[in-house]
Amino acid sequence: MKKVQLTSGEYNLPSRAVAQRLGMTLKGIVTNTEKRNGRIMDHTVNGLFKESQ
Repeated sequence: MKKVQLTSGEYNLPSRAVAQRLGMTLKGIVTNTEKRNGRIMDHTVNGLFKESQ
């Protein structure tokens, strides 16, 4: 496995905290990803990459 990616709602702080505890870094924010309760939400993309040997 070369990479692991976690995507979560921008304001989903518990999920973002899990990514941080795992040592993942924020790779970007995808805008206008989801519509919930009439509100457009953005998602964060966090990643953990295996170093090349």
